[in-house]
Amino acid sequence: MDELLTPPSEAVLLSQLRVLVVEAVPDALVELCLCLHGQVLAVAMSLVATLQDEDVARFGPHIVLLEAGADDAGLELVPHLHRTWPGIGLILLIEPGCLEQRLRGYAMGADHCLDRRPDEEELTSAMQALMRRLSALAAPWAD
Repeated sequence: MDELLTPPSEAVLLSQLRVLVVEAVPDALVELCLCLHGQVLAVAMSLVATLQDEDVARFGPHIVLLEAGADDAGLELVPHLHRTWPGIGLILLIEPGCLEQRLRGYAMGADHCLDRRPDEEELTSAMQALMRRLSALAAPWAD
């Protein structure tokens, strides 16, 4: 009889993550990036206005944290990122209380929509949930 495999601990999953943070406004998420540095393998930053497909491909992120600006800057990247890299987790960071932007983000393909300044535990939980899902998708099916 086959043994059941124990999934890796969530701390191990986070420590192996590469996270790309894409800001709508320069230097808006520096504090968030500093928080992530102790938890994940690597963090890179870019701006919505200057993000290139080559940058994403070169860094190879597991998760993209995408800031949606007050003028919806960044939302246009959601379907592009989702279509071009379907294996990447996408967390949209929006203005607190902006339900319309949150709903548009989900409709466009975001995995999670959190407040622009997310609670650290909520962000960590969202990243862990994404990694469990993405790991399950990458795992081979049992016979």
